[in-house]
Formats: sequence, C-alpha cells, structure tokens
Amino acid sequence: MESIYVDVREDNEWNEWHIQWALHLRLWEIESWNIASLPKDKHIILYCRSGRRSAIALEKLKTLGFQNISDAGGMMSVQNVTIIK
Repeated sequence: MESIYVDVREDNEWNEWHIQWALHLRLWEIESWNIASLPKDKHIILYCRSGRRSAIALEKLKTLGFQNISDAGGMMSVQNVTIIK
C-alpha cells in the first residue's frame, strides 16, 4: 500500500520547509473534521515540528475511523525523504 506524508504544521512552518509530495493539513483542520482530502486507501504518516501535534492528529483520526495511520513525530526524525525549502 502506498504511503502519504501529512504535515500538520501551520502555514508559516510549511512555507519554510516541508517533505516533498507531502499533503499539508493543519492540525486545526483535522480537529474540525476538515479531512476530505485525506485518502483512506493509503497509509497516512503524520508529522509536525516536534511530534506533539502529529500525536494529537493521530488520536483524532483514529476517532474518525482511520486505521492505517502512523505518527512519524518531529520532521527532523523522518528519514529517507526529500526536504523542500
């Protein structure tokens, strides 16, 4: 199954740098159920700056029925990806 990275940081953080091909979906969007852009047929890997927001997003998505998700934690701990600046 194909994986997709989801960056849950704010716009200014995303604009500074992010993982190539990642989907940008801020934590507040997930908390307000604005998740139409999230594919249910892919493995979703969440990340943020330190891991706190991605952990919150993971729990919220679980309550919304997402099962194939994981938390990569802070962006600097994600390996084997291309960073866009």
